[in-house]
Amino acid sequence: MARPAAVSAGDAALASWAEAALDYVDEIDAKVKTIWLMPHVVQGTGAVLSAGATGDFSGSSFADPQDDNVRFVVPIPSDFSTLTKAVVVVLPAGTGDMYRDVTTDFAATGEAYNTHSDSIAKTAVGVTNGQIFDDDISAAFTGIAAGDRVGVVYKRWGADALDTVGTTVYVLGLLLEYT
Repeated sequence: MARPAAVSAGDAALASWAEAALDYVDEIDAKVKTIWLMPHVVQGTGAVLSAGATGDFSGSSFADPQDDNVRFVVPIPSDFSTLTKAVVVVLPAGTGDMYRDVTTDFAATGEAYNTHSDSIAKTAVGVTNGQIFDDDISAAFTGIAAGDRVGVVYKRWGADALDTVGTTVYVLGLLLEYT
């Protein structure tokens, strides 16, 4: 059968629609996906796993002046390609510099738990009373891959004289976004 020399307007519109539909499917595939985790474990004299916070928010509390930490375990999904965001979401009850550090260990099934390790050194982040703060910890996830299990320790150095928040900080959770 011979191919027509010209395409009708209807056929062109259908081809254009089909191309747009395929572009939309590609766009959906590239969409950012989200993982949200509540703290699994807290450690420290003033740490409480589930406590009231502000308003209707609840989270793990880091009392002042204590050195407390919270732990998460994150399974990295099989459709993971690129990490686009990794934040610990905190809600401080005071304003000032909060000193914290982050350590991670990660490995796939069948590997030693600490096949890969990463960290963020003890540094200050400025927080404001009653304002949700996304503490960027993506630097502690260098080299994660689909299928990894990631152990995360987020520590507040509340007993450090340089930590000037002066009161409780609530850890609401860990948010990861990826494509």
